[in-house]
Amino acid sequence: IATAVEVGDLLKREIGWAAGMVHRGVVAHGD
Repeated sequence: IATAVEVGDLLKREIGWAAGMVHRGVVAHGD
C-alpha cells in the first residue's frame, strides 16, 4: 500500500511530465 506522500509524489511527477510534453509541443509549433 502506497502512502499519501508516495501517491502525491507520483502525481507531481506525472503532472510535471505531461506539462513538459505540452510545453514542448507549444514551443515546437512556434507559439
